[in-house]
Amino acid sequence: MNESLNSLTPSKNPQLVRFLAEQGYRLFSQKEARDVAIQNSLEITNMTRTLVLLKAQGWIHSLKRDLYVLDSVLIGGQPIHEFEIATRLVTPCAISHLSAFHFHELTDQIPQIVFATTLTHASVPRTPRGELFTCQGVRYHYSQVREPHFFGIEKVWVGDVQISITDLERTLLDGLIKPKNCGGFMEVLSAYRSLNELNLSKLIDYALRLDVSVAKRLGWILEQVGTEDETLASLMALPFAGFIKLDASGEKKGPYNHRWQIQENI
Repeated sequence: MNESLNSLTPSKNPQLVRFLAEQGYRLFSQKEARDVAIQNSLEITNMTRTLVLLKAQGWIHSLKRDLYVLDSVLIGGQPIHEFEIATRLVTPCAISHLSAFHFHELTDQIPQIVFATTLTHASVPRTPRGELFTCQGVRYHYSQVREPHFFGIEKVWVGDVQISITDLERTLLDGLIKPKNCGGFMEVLSAYRSLNELNLSKLIDYALRLDVSVAKRLGWILEQVGTEDETLASLMALPFAGFIKLDASGEKKGPYNHRWQIQENI
């Protein structure tokens, strides 16, 4: 085995990792490695074995099946960010919830888990016991949504790369859908109250594209921060039979707000 590794070291394999690094493939799949090899006229007949050997030599490391990362000595600049890893472990994908809250400076909480959102049909890495997937010591949590609800995403620079993340308005609304994943409802409420300016038309439009429970919670909160009734009319007009818990993750208790059909369970 050592003889095989040594025989590959001075020629094709270092060239492959060099080309991968030069062309920005910090993280890559076997197909991407093969494409780079073809583009640079490298004759590698067995890419699977080549990647196994590169891994054994320490040139690359495996994050999961068919996802590799170049060794840090080849990358230079900023190290691989956990957001970059999250959005390559699952595609399509956007950083969201508490991770996005922290990025948008809506909370002082330091996330111990990387939160992201993907589609219901996406392949999400799972452990046999149903625990959060861990990669290089970092835990990753993926929420899955239907395609019509996969919106409100922007590209931002994190270190040397661009990643997808929920924008400010969608991040705030995710706090009304899954407050537990955003630091708790009181942290979410504090985020709304802390903002001096909100793009209300965009926020309300997003809420109307989600569901009535989100819209009613948003209306309740916006009224609390002094938004005029005229602005809230479209949210208030949504028909709904019954009452919606203000804190989606909380118990069903507390007074009823008939104006917004909200049970104030905080």
